[in-house]
Amino acid sequence: MDGTVGGGGHTRALLEAGIETVICLDRDAEAIEAARVNLKSFGQRVTLVHSPFSSLPKVLNSLGLEHVDGVLVDLGVSSHQLDTASRGFGFRSTGPLDMRMNQSSGDTAADLLDQWSREELATVLQRYGEVPGAWRMAERILTARREGELETTTDLARVAEAASPRSARKRKIHPATLVFQAIRIAVNGELDELEQFLRDAPQTLSSGGRIAVISFQSLEDRQVKWQWRQLAGRVPKEGPALWFGDDEPADFVEVTRKPRTAGPEEVKENPRSRSAKLRVLERVAEEP
Repeated sequence: MDGTVGGGGHTRALLEAGIETVICLDRDAEAIEAARVNLKSFGQRVTLVHSPFSSLPKVLNSLGLEHVDGVLVDLGVSSHQLDTASRGFGFRSTGPLDMRMNQSSGDTAADLLDQWSREELATVLQRYGEVPGAWRMAERILTARREGELETTTDLARVAEAASPRSARKRKIHPATLVFQAIRIAVNGELDELEQFLRDAPQTLSSGGRIAVISFQSLEDRQVKWQWRQLAGRVPKEGPALWFGDDEPADFVEVTRKPRTAGPEEVKENPRSRSAKLRVLERVAEEP
């Protein structure tokens, strides 16, 4: 199962490596249609489903399946979403304050900025972006919104840059990057979706099956790391209890105790891979 099919690049690599069949999910309808075109040559070896990856058990049930041999999710915003101005995820080009991965439902970023109080927005900025000076940032953003000076992505980037502490402006990343990340995560409920996935997905693995998760920021990676450790039985007593099931965890092993990261050549070819972290969990094969 490829839970974030995007344009189908990972699925294509899996199929070309000899995987027999891949169930492809994505909450973005545009991604499903792009994958339908890009993976057409593989015919019935590909099953496309418009669904968030957190609904994996429901999707399998609808297909008459209980288990899969492998699960892959590539978290966060896709390159296509980021590069398409009309989706509102980036600020290099002017676009609407949308940021929804599923454009058929839910509030847009603009809707939430109209609803949030200063305290609520500051909490979002702190929790999901670890934004320096979050309270000041929230006040400046909401003031600009009320005064009609915050209608587009470039407006938000401008306000974020102006409201950032001087120290934040000296960093390598643009001051608006963390602001966009925080609001996007809130718009899409990304950490809640990841939590649900981490709760359910391990139990859908067949004996010897693996789950691979690629994350791009510390909040996601932390969730994955602690859940994998919990399932593998190596969480220290003072660590967070992240096992959500009613029964004892099944036997799992961390294939990657430390995350795999991109090497220099890959980063050179694909700069966005520089922050990617891959963690893999395996369900221990049952004795014959």
